[in-house]
Amino acid sequence: MMITVDSAFPISSNKRIKKEINIGYKNATEELKILLKNTCRSASLTTDLWTAKSKYRYIGVILHWLSEDFKVYDCLLCMERMQYPHTGTNIVSFLKKKWLNLDWKEKLHVL
Repeated sequence: MMITVDSAFPISSNKRIKKEINIGYKNATEELKILLKNTCRSASLTTDLWTAKSKYRYIGVILHWLSEDFKVYDCLLCMERMQYPHTGTNIVSFLKKKWLNLDWKEKLHVL
């Protein structure tokens, strides 16, 4: 717990922090699109699904690709709550929505 706060660092409101996170996410997504365009011919996804002690269910999605000079790229696309049950149909539906929202459909060949 903080006892004192340095006046040189004002405390932001929740609204301000959410706005900054949203701006950062949009900027990072655009940078990732550029990186994919310049270095990626095809990509693979890996997933991890789990249930927390709180009984909330989550999915993590990681994108992997190699550049033409064999540099390895890995990027966490999302880690968010996912509705139960974790059936193959629900997982594919989630991944398709996530992939289409990012507008990278020409990079992924099989799902």
